[in-house]
Amino acid sequence: MQTCEFFRRCEFYNKFSQKNSVAWRGLFDTYCHGRLVGHCERFKLYSAETRSISDEMMPNGQDLPPAFKLLQ
Repeated sequence: MQTCEFFRRCEFYNKFSQKNSVAWRGLFDTYCHGRLVGHCERFKLYSAETRSISDEMMPNGQDLPPAFKLLQ
């Protein structure tokens, strides 16, 4: 199992990691602490030292859908 080296400073992770729904846990367990760490668009931007990343950009690079925010 891999863990993203940037998860502690990732605004998306810090803002939403307390969510416990199956969808949120699957997202974090796959991208932040799992096999898709290297495929995360946030990871790629942090690796390239991009300074400005929206805290609502999902690991797939898409904006967080409003309905997804409602999941606990």
